Amino acid sequence: MVVGLGNPLLDISANVDEDFLSKYDLKPNNAILAEEKHKPMYDEMIKKYKVDYIPGGATQNTLRVAQVIVRLFEVRLSLERLLRSDLVMCIYSCGCTT
Repeated sequence: MVVGLGNPLLDISANVDEDFLSKYDLKPNNAILAEEKHKPMYDEMIKKYKVDYIPGGATQNTLRVAQVIVRLFEVRLSLERLLRSDLVMCIYSCGCTT
């Protein structure tokens, strides 16, 4: 079991027009830490544009990567078992041990 302790973040991303950027004093392709002046921005963005919600934060991102590594390790073990059952010798190098 892997446990992570941290502050989860939720990024909200959207392709918006220049008027929206100017209205909220934003720069293109930039991230911000929201201030009081940005509060109305979220409702407007959700109503006017297609938004993507992206989970983030160091802990969540680390756990997501750990999950991928565990899956790759499981796939490697499955491949080795299948090939060896056909008498094929295989050695995968992934930096992990069995």
